[in-house]
Amino acid sequence: MTYQYIFIAIVGLIWGSFLGAIIWRIDDIKSIFVSRSHCDRCNAELSWYDVIPLVGYGILRGKCRKCRKSINVIYPLVEIITAVVYCLIFWKWGFSYEALLLTLIFSTTIITLGYDAIHLQIIDQVVWMGIVLTIILDILISGGQYLDALKTYGYGALIGLGLPLILVVPSHAKWMGEGDILLGLLIGLLLGFPNIIVALIVSLFAGSIFGLFQVVLKHKTMKDPVAFGPFMVIGSVVAYFAGSEIINWYINLL
Repeated sequence: MTYQYIFIAIVGLIWGSFLGAIIWRIDDIKSIFVSRSHCDRCNAELSWYDVIPLVGYGILRGKCRKCRKSINVIYPLVEIITAVVYCLIFWKWGFSYEALLLTLIFSTTIITLGYDAIHLQIIDQVVWMGIVLTIILDILISGGQYLDALKTYGYGALIGLGLPLILVVPSHAKWMGEGDILLGLLIGLLLGFPNIIVALIVSLFAGSIFGLFQVVLKHKTMKDPVAFGPFMVIGSVVAYFAGSEIINWYINLL
């Protein structure tokens, strides 16, 4: 079993590296297949050993071999997150159609995480891909109990859509970006009720703590925007794999 997790982790790192390339070249996807990876600062082409997932970043110590400028930490983070999520999917579903769908769904959220962290923007087309795949997954795991599934994931979708909407409309997208509304819909459809509540609480808490640290470290001011999409994605991962345990723990506290 250990070897299987090692294999899944390696696959996750490799796929995470590919997702990282998509994040940086999403406006020109074809270039991923026709041109070599290069430094975003000086455009120097990277050697094959420089792009080995996670290892290359470590060898280079996070800096371009030619210009010595820092490589964006999003690269290794996306690789690590993908590997961890894929191992969790395997732990929950093993080798199955559900697992395959989940790897694709979480891939769309990881792309969203990385792109929003860099550009403070969510690509709607990527999220819509995740929504379509999630609806297929919900139907697949419903076991024919379509009405129950509709209630569970329908309530999840309404809450996931509703909270961002409440924050976006009154503030004219100052408190939260419009793209987060669509991302909330995706997460709600994926988690259902009540796990969507866990995801939103985790994301709000983590986003607030991160924002405060940025202010304390003087990297940002209270008026500067902070990408909330990454924290919604992190919250969805926590809720999907540990939501029931967190809810039960809270109920026992009461």
